[in-house]
Amino acid sequence: NSDYTKEPATLVSFELDDVEGGVELTITESGFDALPAWRREQAFKANDGGWSAQSMLISKYLEKAV
Repeated sequence: NSDYTKEPATLVSFELDDVEGGVELTITESGFDALPAWRREQAFKANDGGWSAQSMLISKYLEKAV
């Protein structure tokens, strides 16, 4: 396993907007440009997959909560 604690961190923001018929959640992660070039693409792909999975879990949770 690699120790990424010495690398710059990315920033994740969550934005909720009222839309017709509900609420829209936008998840934005920035700061990949500050990561070492050799890690940037790997980190982006790994994080993108993780946020896609989290988005599906949030959606399932909200469907049950309604």
